[in-house]
Amino acid sequence: MANDLWSISRLADEFGMGRRTVKSRLDEVKPTGVLNKNPAWSLKDAAPFLVDQLTTNVDGCYDVSELPPDLKLKHYQAERERLKLEIDLGDVIPLNVFQDVLADSFKTFAQMMDTFPDVLERDCNIGADALEAVQKTIDEVRTNLHKKMINDSE
Repeated sequence: MANDLWSISRLADEFGMGRRTVKSRLDEVKPTGVLNKNPAWSLKDAAPFLVDQLTTNVDGCYDVSELPPDLKLKHYQAERERLKLEIDLGDVIPLNVFQDVLADSFKTFAQMMDTFPDVLERDCNIGADALEAVQKTIDEVRTNLHKKMINDSE
């Protein structure tokens, strides 16, 4: 029977917790027996109080909405720190920075498309009919791109 009993120290080692944490979590659990004049518990009685009681989904991940308020706070604080780290590492960029870069890119693209027929006329000696067709095609591409961007953002 003594081999089936677990002391606070042994439980703390096994579950990777501090002795104080184990002791506080087992305050409401009646000891199963005694080891070296100290209270001891069976693993089946102690384990449910030492393992976090989180609601998990099929992937084994917990549902944040099911967490108690103190764990929700810890979760969101950890997420905020993770996001700050990813920003510092350059893995994530803030939305406003992304929007500014994207806007600048499209402005540059639009300017290039506006001057493209002039470049063709000057450098390639393209005739008026061909330039008109190029301009019409550029206008259609810009219109379609704009429509696609508007539709994808909704």
